[in-house]
Amino acid sequence: LSKVFPNARATCVDVNPRALKFIRFNAILNGFDETDERIRLIHGNLDSGNLLSSDGDTKTLLEALKQPDNTNNNIERRQQDRSYQIILANPPFIPVPPSTPTVSSCTTDKTSLELANPISGSTLSTSEIIQKRFGLFSAGGSNGELILSKIITLSSALICPNTAGSFLGIVSEFMNPGTELLHRMDAWWDTELEEDRIPKERTLANTAKLRIKGSLLTNEHALSGDQYAERRSHNDHEEYQVWKHHLDELNITAVSPGLLFASAPISQDNGRKKSAMDESNHSLDIITPPFRIRHWMVPKTKSGSIWTPHNRGAIQFITDKLKS
Repeated sequence: LSKVFPNARATCVDVNPRALKFIRFNAILNGFDETDERIRLIHGNLDSGNLLSSDGDTKTLLEALKQPDNTNNNIERRQQDRSYQIILANPPFIPVPPSTPTVSSCTTDKTSLELANPISGSTLSTSEIIQKRFGLFSAGGSNGELILSKIITLSSALICPNTAGSFLGIVSEFMNPGTELLHRMDAWWDTELEEDRIPKERTLANTAKLRIKGSLLTNEHALSGDQYAERRSHNDHEEYQVWKHHLDELNITAVSPGLLFASAPISQDNGRKKSAMDESNHSLDIITPPFRIRHWMVPKTKSGSIWTPHNRGAIQFITDKLKS
């Protein structure tokens, strides 16, 4: 985007310093100088909100993200908190079972859950093996929504409130897609951050500046909890038991890959909850402001799921719904 729009500036955040090095390398491959100030890298933790590396005088991740841009040619913008017209994210989303030394509550053979580590000689429970397999790059907390929720909350404080076309795009797996998920997203968007992190101008008198609308698109046929447990356990019976027990405890009964697209601003309305169904019966729920999202189910095709690159049917369906 910074290459296509010469005046654009990009800020990239990751908890892994190696990932940030790859971002810089990718920028160099695309013709940017290694010290180009249009691309800013922040080493931070979205979960805790902490900076992991020094970034001037800022103390928190949000302060670093909002730090005025003193390289901007527009003198007025150098004095203002930084805001973002486009926010893109592909957060870790797997609802990884917590690591426990034993999980006898979900299996009849405790000893079969232990595996010798050939290097250290120690034993690991099945849940600990799962934890080691799914690291920071993929683990989305026990419910899969830990980082997703933080991104949506942060976006409400960072997205440009008065710029047509301000856009939030997220690729993720979504747990129990439907009305309850939309309500959770609405609550995440409207959550006040600690340490007075919400911009001062956000008051009841002008809440409309922070309203947003868009679409959540998931597969027509989500995976059941049992199917998801089977996929994540790679057909290992003991791991399947751990996954199934964990998903059942959280009442995760359906999981689907999906896409979330939202834009701001939108006009005020009467705030009533609505529901709608189009002629193809694929429109589900609408949640009213501040986070007004319509859920669409992408029809099943022989080409694969919503994420399959060559699934032309899914691409056309998503394109049509976003245009509408």
